[in-house]
Amino acid sequence: MPESREPALFEAQFDPKWRTYFFLRILFFMVITIAGIVLIPFWILGWGQWYCKRYYDSLRCVLHERSLVVARGIFFRREMTIPLDKIQDLTLVEGPLLQAFGICRLKLVTAGRTPEGGSQADLVGVVEARSLRDRVLDQRDLVTGRSGPLPAGSEATMDGSATGKLLVEIRDSLGRIEDLLGDGPEPIN
Repeated sequence: MPESREPALFEAQFDPKWRTYFFLRILFFMVITIAGIVLIPFWILGWGQWYCKRYYDSLRCVLHERSLVVARGIFFRREMTIPLDKIQDLTLVEGPLLQAFGICRLKLVTAGRTPEGGSQADLVGVVEARSLRDRVLDQRDLVTGRSGPLPAGSEATMDGSATGKLLVEIRDSLGRIEDLLGDGPEPIN
């Protein structure tokens, strides 16, 4: 992986059980497809083990001061640098199959949409996934100046910052517009 200009704050480790999970997952899709059935002997007799090991060795997830770098791939290497201020959420997914292997999936959700319509990055098999999620979200909050989720309609969220003052002004303006129109609900207090 190319060196980043920023120092690494944390590098995630991936659980070796991920290789078995990945091997069986691809084998399952081969079994349910007609074309894949022909490839099963090659997959089981060595190519699958080689591929899963090489892919596992290519997995990287590094937290930097202002970004998260996720890399993977053997033949087609993909490295994504995701700015922390664009990260909306890191969702932890633990389905029955993942639980059977003792691993989970972190689904990274960013502002905007990806061309595929899914999340920006899926990290399967990260050791201490909850810890990574908390570190990334804490670093994001540090970079963006946030202090966590804001309760809806709470005056306590308007801490006097420029953003808080702007939100109060917008809220008050919307209340005045609704009063003038007469159709809307009561102004927000």
